[in-house]
Amino acid sequence: VARAMQSLWNSQARKRMVPDQTPWARILGADATLFCLACAQIQYAYVMRPDLLGKRYYNFIVKNGPIDGIVLEAVRNVCRRKPVDVQALHAYALKHGNHAAAAQVVKYGPRMRAVPLSVMAPQRQSSVGGVLDAFITTFK
Repeated sequence: VARAMQSLWNSQARKRMVPDQTPWARILGADATLFCLACAQIQYAYVMRPDLLGKRYYNFIVKNGPIDGIVLEAVRNVCRRKPVDVQALHAYALKHGNHAAAAQVVKYGPRMRAVPLSVMAPQRQSSVGGVLDAFITTFK
């Protein structure tokens, strides 16, 4: 989608139908704005509407991303105000050895209002450590 939108923008810029190298294009950052919108669309589909992404692409993102598919399903259910599979989240947290996260899942129950960060990344003991680890592994 991002490449298609970029191609459309560039073809329209050559026809002078949209700003290309005018001061407005540099000020508004049209190319950066377009890139941000495309990334936001993919991230939304990744979390909320995985059926819109190709199965292989979605599996690639889940496999290489920091959030497990079980947790993504819980986030979707919380956002849609549906019950969360407490047993699956509890087992996921215990599998990673974080008993505090597992206890939080049981405490909040199937009608939790948000998925706690300790459940999203149970292998980390602190949110700062998780952010630093994600930053470091990104640039390895």
